[in-house]
Amino acid sequence: MATLGYAANLDAGGGQRWLNSYEECRYWGVTCDTSGAVAQINISGRDQGGELPEEISMLPSLLFFDASSNECSGNIPEGFGLLPNLITLRLQQNSLTGNLPQSFANSSSIRNLLLDRNELSGPFPSATLGQMTGLRVVSTFGNRFTGDITGDLCSLELDTFLTDCENDGCYTRCID
Repeated sequence: MATLGYAANLDAGGGQRWLNSYEECRYWGVTCDTSGAVAQINISGRDQGGELPEEISMLPSLLFFDASSNECSGNIPEGFGLLPNLITLRLQQNSLTGNLPQSFANSSSIRNLLLDRNELSGPFPSATLGQMTGLRVVSTFGNRFTGDITGDLCSLELDTFLTDCENDGCYTRCID
């Protein structure tokens, strides 16, 4: 937790202490479950920057992570795709770059994936998303993805799918 606080510059400005000796369940924006394991992290809207650390994968009980509306930069850590219980990942409105890590293809727990309004680029990650069997909500608009959205997404039971589509035919027939 201290690594996240340091990497995302969470001690700056607001007087909220992340880099201290308190147990992490007392940190601002952190909620723990009844066993004392970190279950939720909500650091949205802090206008803080920095890279999200790979050490996020050391929180196996994490269910919810929200770093939206900040100035986070760098790539999305592979560690998010390795979290066995993560249900919601909200990273919209940052300056994240790269593409969706391949580790996400192994995630069956993520239901809500919000990545809109970043600087993600490369081929649209249809194949990776298509393997995420638990997905119900996907938002990727406002990025720099290229290419078509392939049929890999057709087997998913998506409730919401929001993306940019500037090319004719970039949607597959199974997505309305």
